Amino acid sequence: MSAFDCEVDIPKSSSEQKDVPLTVGKEFFLICQGDWPRDLKIESLRLELPEAQKYALKLLNFNLRDLRTADLKVVSYRTGLQKIEKLTLTDGVQPLELSSVEFQVQSVLDPGKQKNEPFGPIGPLSLSWPPIYWILIIGISTMVLSLAGFKIYRKLKRKRWLLEIRKYDNVHSPLSQVHSELRRLQRKFSFFGATSNEVFPVASEEMTETLKIITQQIGIFLIRELQINALAESPKGILTEFRRHHPQIYKEQHEALRKWQNEMKKLNAVQGTIRAQDLRQIVRESRELAESIHESMLKTSPSLQTEAGRIF
Repeated sequence: MSAFDCEVDIPKSSSEQKDVPLTVGKEFFLICQGDWPRDLKIESLRLELPEAQKYALKLLNFNLRDLRTADLKVVSYRTGLQKIEKLTLTDGVQPLELSSVEFQVQSVLDPGKQKNEPFGPIGPLSLSWPPIYWILIIGISTMVLSLAGFKIYRKLKRKRWLLEIRKYDNVHSPLSQVHSELRRLQRKFSFFGATSNEVFPVASEEMTETLKIITQQIGIFLIRELQINALAESPKGILTEFRRHHPQIYKEQHEALRKWQNEMKKLNAVQGTIRAQDLRQIVRESRELAESIHESMLKTSPSLQTEAGRIF
């Protein structure tokens, strides 16, 4: 026989004071009577049920009315008729056997009630679209906004870059500058005047500086002449910028530019020594490349080139 006798108490409707069905998640009470231990740890109390019924009852609160009567506020998460034969209240130290309890729990959705159907179309128009339409609309809108944002970003980026290239201002035209700098380079290092088959070590400081200056001067020429970011981009990136901003000139000159890039790549990859003849040849090809691009620029847009010459 259980030490504590418990009865189920389901709160009535507050407005009409009539019985209401017990539903899942609704709070109710177990009114239990017995000799409650004075040293009971109320804050640690919990209900222990058989494993198969562990969701049938959960303790929310424990309140002693007097020394023999206690109100256990509980809740159930199982529907149907609940018969709990073995029910134990424990604080982790003292197990207290409660009497068996029985109660009926209904679903929150009362199966006896008729389900509310959504309103149909109002007049000739339908207010609901199939989900696939919404997915397509959202997808297309996202794509359009992304493309527009990317174009605006690229336009602003180029505008900022065109302001930055003012640091390459020079009293000479782009073509005159590249000729002048390459002549200065040839006067600076004696190996340009050596015999054709004479060789020089690639790893020397002078050779490293020579190849760097040639690459840099052609890059500056392309920046000033074509307004493309030739120093920051990779060789492939330079060709891409060339095609994007000057498609007509690109058709005429991209093979020459690609050939020059490949020659410079070969020279930078050489191990050991470089012939003086090869150095003179790459300088000559650099001049010819600049002249060829300049001629195409004049032919395509002479007024633009005249203005660019005044600016730079």
